[in-house]
Amino acid sequence: MPGPDYCDVDVLRRIRRRSLAALRADVEPVPPEVFAGFLPGWHEVGRLRGVDGVAAAVETLAGTPVAASALESLVLPARVVDYRPEYLDELTTSGEVVWIGAGASATGLEGWVALVPADAVADLAPDRRVEITELSQPARWILEIFAARPAGVGRFARELAPEVAARAGATAPPLPPPTPAEFAEAIWELAWAGFLSNDSLAPLRARLGGSAHPATLAAPATRATRATRAPRARSGLRSMRARRRIDAPSTTAPHLSGRWSLVPGAGEATARILGRSLALVDRDGVVLRGSVPEGLPGGFGSVYRVLARAEESGQVRRGYFVEGLGAAQFALPEAVERLRAAAAPAPGPPSGLVLAATDPAQAYGAALAWPEACGPGGHRPGRKIGACVALVAGRLVFYLERGGRSLLTFTTEPGVLAIAADALAEAIRAGRLGRITLTTIDGAAALTGAAATAALRGAGFVPHPRGLRLRGAMSRPESVSPAAETTAASGPGAGSGPGSGLESAGGCVDA
Repeated sequence: MPGPDYCDVDVLRRIRRRSLAALRADVEPVPPEVFAGFLPGWHEVGRLRGVDGVAAAVETLAGTPVAASALESLVLPARVVDYRPEYLDELTTSGEVVWIGAGASATGLEGWVALVPADAVADLAPDRRVEITELSQPARWILEIFAARPAGVGRFARELAPEVAARAGATAPPLPPPTPAEFAEAIWELAWAGFLSNDSLAPLRARLGGSAHPATLAAPATRATRATRAPRARSGLRSMRARRRIDAPSTTAPHLSGRWSLVPGAGEATARILGRSLALVDRDGVVLRGSVPEGLPGGFGSVYRVLARAEESGQVRRGYFVEGLGAAQFALPEAVERLRAAAAPAPGPPSGLVLAATDPAQAYGAALAWPEACGPGGHRPGRKIGACVALVAGRLVFYLERGGRSLLTFTTEPGVLAIAADALAEAIRAGRLGRITLTTIDGAAALTGAAATAALRGAGFVPHPRGLRLRGAMSRPESVSPAAETTAASGPGAGSGPGSGLESAGGCVDA
């Protein structure tokens, strides 16, 4: 029977280092577009179903902020082919998943949210970027009310409103209680800042009505608001004023419905860095410098240190996996094999894919730089709320600006443009993008382009006085008269007036 083997600790370390170096050298880097094509597959885009599929998507996206309006119109439906709002509701109302605000837009009607498994909130919740001292006075009163209650206890808005009014009246000198609108804004100020959450998505859906991405999937019907009895007369001017300023119907509005509760505070800093670094490599399979979100404490350096230790224990591999993006790259072993497979020629023609520009499965503008657009005109692409992209085999082909009026193209190949145009048309017809009216392509009038215009018309877009239009599933059919077609082709001035598309900060939808 053989005896035990012994090895000097320093020698063992040298063997381990050489083994890791051999593994790093064994990997052939892939072009960036291969990584861009690999990432949606790693995110299980188009492969999940049902409540379990939503739970799996949440596990992958855990703690990652996404545009709130894209969450149920593009991000989750891209992954869960039969997505229904009830699936996510089941996870939030059961306490398995928490939604947490991660910042508001300039209007406050839109913002960013993260879905986090309830048992990982301390480590994976987004960092709060607003100090308590920066909050409005009504918002601070609401936090004081929650702080005076046991941790984890939720409150309805109708319960909070009179307590806020009481705190206003208890100041010296007494202050008037907030109006119903001010009270609602204080709730949402706290929600977008990551202080409050709700056990339902219903108030978030109500808040987002008419924002950047259309809400194509209706939430389950809610009860009609009951008529409220007039309150009995009570002594005291303060209580009378409070009941007059914050009344019951305002606190049962859809955007205030459900039970509100405090989001637990952040965990210990080292544990958060560790948890978020490992969640990042789980999310993307391959971590590049550009994958690390802005504002992460310690930046890429903190993630590098965690993943370097994970490499020593065999959890991840370090190497040069994607061309042109530096040698400091980390990947899960399974991801390395799948990345290699993605580099092999695929059988059959490639397919197109439409994603929100802010989707974590969309690599451009994050891990990868935006490529140059074909035309000299037009806007610059960005990971903006309301914008969408169309990919073909990992190549960026279209960038659709919020509002659905302006399109950038990144290739002139007719076959690739046709595949991307078909994917875009399919997303519109499915109701995920609403109605699109393109007025410009690469900065020029939509009907003056050659290859891109032909591809879009081949996919079903029709000439319109403003440019090219395609309606979504819920839109009534539209015929275009020869006169309208002549008007649409009249040149760069077509569709450039104040009536084109949405004048507000809308998304991939034309009203």
